Order: sequence, then C-alpha cells, then structure tokens
Amino acid sequence: MTTESFLAALERFVSRRGLPNTIYSDNGSIFIGASNVLSHSQKLLNFANLNSIRWRFIAPRSPHQGGIWEAAVKAGKACLLKAIGNQTLNFSEFNTVLSKVEAILNSRPISYRNVNQDLEPLTPGHFLVGGSLLETPISDDHSIKLNSRFRLWRNIVDSFWQSWRHDYLNQLQTRFKWKEKFPNLKVDDVVLVNSPNERSMYWPLGRIIEVFPDKEGVVRNVMVKTKDGIFKRAVQKLVLLPVND
Repeated sequence: MTTESFLAALERFVSRRGLPNTIYSDNGSIFIGASNVLSHSQKLLNFANLNSIRWRFIAPRSPHQGGIWEAAVKAGKACLLKAIGNQTLNFSEFNTVLSKVEAILNSRPISYRNVNQDLEPLTPGHFLVGGSLLETPISDDHSIKLNSRFRLWRNIVDSFWQSWRHDYLNQLQTRFKWKEKFPNLKVDDVVLVNSPNERSMYWPLGRIIEVFPDKEGVVRNVMVKTKDGIFKRAVQKLVLLPVND
C-alpha cells in the first residue's frame, strides 16, 4: 500500500506481460504517487512518450466508474476467501494459489473460434499467451507420494475453481421472474454446456442443432452437438457465450 510497492508490482507486470499501452486506475494515493514519479522522471517520460503509455484516472469520488475491474476483484476475492477458510499458507503456497487463480480467471470463455471443425473457447489467455491456459499435468492419484501441504493448496485451488465457475456461469445466465421475456436459444447458437464437477479450466462448448419449443413457442429443450457427441439438454443447463458472434 505504498508508492514504492506499487512501482515494484508494475515492474513485475511489465516483465511478465510487456509494456502496457494504457494504465487505468482510481485516484488512490499510491497510484497518484506512482504517476507523479513516472511523469517527473525525464528518462522515463521520454520512454513513455515514445511508447505511447497513458495513465487514465477515473473521476474523483466515483468508484462506480471502475466497476468492471472492481466487480472482477470482488468475485475473485470472495471465492478465494471461501476456498482458503481457516487455513494458513506460507508465502510460496499463497503465491502459487494466486497464480492459479489468475490462470482460472483468464481461462473464462468470452467467445469461440472454430479449430479443425471443433469449437474452442476464445479466452483472455489467447490475448496474453496466444492460446488457452491449461492445467499442469499432475496426477491426483494418492498412491503417489506428495506431502500434505502440496495437496492442501491443490485442494484450495480446486475449491476456488468450483465456486468461481458456478458464480461466473450464474452471472452469464441471469434470469429474472417470469414477467420478463428472453430470446429463445436457436439453431447454430454456440453455448457453454454446464456439466457438474468439470475439471479445472475446462469449458465444454456445443452448437445447437435442433430446438424443441412448447405450445407457447418457448424453447425449453434443445439438441446440442459437442466434441463428445450429440445430447438433448434443458436450456437451464446451457449458457450463451458473452460474445456469440
């Protein structure tokens, strides 16, 4: 919570992700202090101008203008606190858990793309590393000798995944009371298939190939084609992608 600690965090970010084009933030004193440090250093100022770095603050006393990032932090923090509970992690364990949480958040599907006739989620990870972020292939077989602390943080990450995935899908599938009408799912819509106990960072996609409306014209069941086959599903088990076209 100091200017120096934020500048160190910015150094770590640039080292991992590259130089940002624009920095958005609220008017916290650490951000204003960091902005002043950068702008008053002639060397960094010239470098910033050369690379078109801009720092944009939201209006003072207007936290709602940072709603996009505040909502993401709130959702992630709530699920993380729930997953950790009363456990105490050392620095290495907590740092690893946070890295896994970052990967899970950046694995969320925002649209899709066709790859070799298969549907693949388009995620923030594609813009960061050029492809999907994947789990490390470590077996959960308990016959393999791994100490209890290793399994502890792995269980925390699994718990976070289940909790955050549930919340994220509910957010995409917000439904109000029957007074409100929503567009029906239709043929060729690409959807997320909500399967319980799905492995971490895996988001199964399917394409609707047939719909079954009731006598009032409301589609309640559909046939969906996935890479594992064709299944009949209720619309409550399917989630339309945030950006579907």
